[in-house]
Amino acid sequence: MRSRERFYECIFNPDGNEYRFHVRAGNARDAEKHIRNSLRGNGVRERGTLLIRDRKGAELLRSGYAFDPS
Repeated sequence: MRSRERFYECIFNPDGNEYRFHVRAGNARDAEKHIRNSLRGNGVRERGTLLIRDRKGAELLRSGYAFDPS
């Protein structure tokens, strides 16, 4: 049985700028993987912080981002 997908707000914060994305995923880790793949696939090379929040704005996950070409 498939888990129910939810909406997550993903924030990429390089050098104090915030870029917000909304994704549907099964959990916060899946949302993080999706946004990492999207940033890497679009050639984003700036280091920054990724924040994953639920629909109510509660922070669920925080991690660093650094470009990895692999």
